[in-house]
Amino acid sequence: MTLISSAIQQLKELTNVYLILLVIAIGLFTFFVDRKGLKQKKQHKDFLFATVIGLLYIIGGPIVFIILSLI
Repeated sequence: MTLISSAIQQLKELTNVYLILLVIAIGLFTFFVDRKGLKQKKQHKDFLFATVIGLLYIIGGPIVFIILSLI
C-alpha cells in the first residue's frame, strides 16, 4: 500500500495548472488541426484515432487534475 500512496504523492507533486493547460492544448491541437489534415488525406482510421486521443486529452487532463487535487 505504501508503494501506491508514494506514487500518488509523486503524481500530485508533478501535476500543476501549467501541465494541465499543456495537456489541454495538445488535445485541442490534435482534435482540430491533426484531425482536419487526416480527413483531407482520407485517412479514416487515423482520423478516428486522432478524434479519440484529442477528446481524451481535452477531457481527461482536467479530470486527472481534479482527482489528484481531491486525494
